[in-house]
Amino acid sequence: MYIVSRFIDPTTGVITGLTPSVKIKDINDSTTAYIVNSVTMDEIGEGLYRYNFTNIEVSKDYYIIVDGGSTLTSQYRWQEQYLVAGPNRGLKILL
Repeated sequence: MYIVSRFIDPTTGVITGLTPSVKIKDINDSTTAYIVNSVTMDEIGEGLYRYNFTNIEVSKDYYIIVDGGSTLTSQYRWQEQYLVAGPNRGLKILL
């Protein structure tokens, strides 16, 4: 499953040329460890960046934070997402 983030500045439009990183945590795990820790995302155009989350388990819930990098102001730098196991064991993305 791809984790996708888009970086947009409302004044200038899409933000390209970034090297965002992603962290993913299993929120059912009581430790503070991330299962994916600051891995670089790939740019795919139009301000979109993706990470291929291959070790996903559909019965688990995940917290995802994307860091667009230090060149962005804090207003645009951070994005968070949640992947939550649904009643049929599918995942629903909550933004």
